[in-house]
Amino acid sequence: MSELATRSAQRSDDGRPRRYAIVGLGGRSYLYLLALAGNHRQDGELVGLCEANPGRLARAAAVAARRGVEVPTYEPGDFEQMLATTAPDAVIVTSPDHTHADYIVRALQSGCDVITEKPLTIDAESCRCIFAARKASGGAITVGFNYRYSPVRTLAKEVLRSGVIGPVTAVNFEWRLDTHHGADYFRRGIGRSATPAASSSTRPRITSISSIGGWLQPPARFAPRGAACSTHPRRPRGLA
Repeated sequence: MSELATRSAQRSDDGRPRRYAIVGLGGRSYLYLLALAGNHRQDGELVGLCEANPGRLARAAAVAARRGVEVPTYEPGDFEQMLATTAPDAVIVTSPDHTHADYIVRALQSGCDVITEKPLTIDAESCRCIFAARKASGGAITVGFNYRYSPVRTLAKEVLRSGVIGPVTAVNFEWRLDTHHGADYFRRGIGRSATPAASSSTRPRITSISSIGGWLQPPARFAPRGAACSTHPRRPRGLA
C-alpha cells in the first residue's frame, strides 16, 4: 500500500483526500479496499465499487460498511456513470487481466489517474492503446508490484548484496502450493492456452525470477529451467 499512501498524501487540488473507485472485486482488491476503509482512511476516500459478479459486489460493499464506509456499487455497464457520479481522482483496476486495458483507457479518458495491478495488460496492441490514452489525457498510471519491495524480500536483497554468504553461483526456487493460497493462480493457465488467463501459469515464475535477478549484484546471467508437477489423477506428473 506504499504507492497508494504516497499518491494519496499529495491530496487533491482543493486540499481534500484523494478519491478512489475500485473496479474488479476479487481477492487482490481487498488490499486496497481494507486500507481505504481502515488504516489509510485519512489518506484517501473510497467512493465507488464496480464488479460484474453480484455476490462479490455485495460482499465488498458489506465489508466496507462494517468499517463505517458506505460505498455505492455499480455494474460494469455503469462504469462511466460511476466515474461521473462519484468523481474519483483515481481508479484502482483489480479486474481480470484481459479487462485491464479497457478500464484503464476509459478511466484516463474520463480524467482519472489509474492504479492497476500487474500486468498492465496482456498484449502489445492494448498496451499501445493505453500509452495513447495516457499521452492524450496527461493522467498518471501506477502499476502495483509490492511483492519485490516487501520487508522480507528487501532483507533478502540486502543479505545477498552484502556478500556475507559469498558469491551466488546458483539459485534454486520452488513454489510449494497448498489448497488455500497460490494453487489456483498457477493452475488457471495450465492446459488452457486459448483463455485470457493463459499466461497465469508462467507469470508468477517470471515475477520471482525477475525479483531474484534484482537481488543479485549485476551483471547476472540466467539459464532457468522449470516444470509444473502435479499429483492430480487427471494430470501427468512432470507437466511442463
